Amino acid sequence: ILARSFMFEFSWHFGYGACALYLLGIAQTLSESHKNLTRGWLPSPTTVDVIGITFMMGPVVLHNICSISAGALAYSNLPVAEVFTNLLYGFWFMHCFTLSLTVLFAGARLIRILNCHLSRFPPTGERYKSIRVGIFKIQALMSIIALCLAGYAVFLLVYACIRDQVTQNSAGSIAMATIWNFWAPVATLLGEIALIVDPKLGEQTNFGIKSSSHGKSGTT
Repeated sequence: ILARSFMFEFSWHFGYGACALYLLGIAQTLSESHKNLTRGWLPSPTTVDVIGITFMMGPVVLHNICSISAGALAYSNLPVAEVFTNLLYGFWFMHCFTLSLTVLFAGARLIRILNCHLSRFPPTGERYKSIRVGIFKIQALMSIIALCLAGYAVFLLVYACIRDQVTQNSAGSIAMATIWNFWAPVATLLGEIALIVDPKLGEQTNFGIKSSSHGKSGTT
């Protein structure tokens, strides 16, 4: 039970950490590359790092403590093991819900900043079209990540409330397990589609957002 509890929780940290790392990368890159645009809403790069590392490492520490403790006490002290199990669901709900809100907040502000930057270019230029496609991709990815995390938060809350009924019902267990295991792959597939497929925004555009520095252009 101890090994099963640890291994079941450990694998989910990678998916959660990927969402937190994506948010950290967007915030840090924007803060470093476009300080004039982001000043006033983004904290310092150091603060961004601290927030991002907290999002990534917090679940690893708290969740593993709860899962290992619940597995270790499953036979010797069942009431305490149930307390750790409930704490585990509570921490997962808190982290998923908090990261989902943070992604929504950062995504909305990022899109607003990029739209202001977009208004500086003529609508018929290649630069305008490239940035517009980039905004669409960022908006799509942020929405998918936020919905995925919010879905898991709701799922965890519901499961924590009716866990006994679900575990005693085979159909309910299968339904919950199916949702739990396929929610993230579906979100991943949608994210990949958002990155690969260009929206019909006029003429054919590039996949990335071109940026210029000292007269040279590149892709970010």
